Amino acid sequence: MSYKLITRFIIIILSFVSFTPNSSAMNKDEFNNVYWYGYTWGSLSTLCLFYKQNSINKINAEYLASKLIQQAEVEIKDVNLYTSLVNLTKKDTFKECQHLIQDL
Repeated sequence: MSYKLITRFIIIILSFVSFTPNSSAMNKDEFNNVYWYGYTWGSLSTLCLFYKQNSINKINAEYLASKLIQQAEVEIKDVNLYTSLVNLTKKDTFKECQHLIQDL
């Protein structure tokens, strides 16, 4: 895995951390829903990338994917937003990693 990829990933994560609910028009619950939606999708996408590059094995990838989905189910209170997240995992962009997520 390249140093540039890791650096970009860290910069992206840090830029999201600096975004606070006080700087938006959303209330706390809306912000929480959107935050966990983005966090989970970004984490699943990164996990898929690492898996496709053989940087993480199937057992660990399945475990992490299941934990991310479980956490999202708890944190995302908006059912439509959670359903949207689940539907993203069924799109072609996630095609090579769909088998990592079970029971959806």
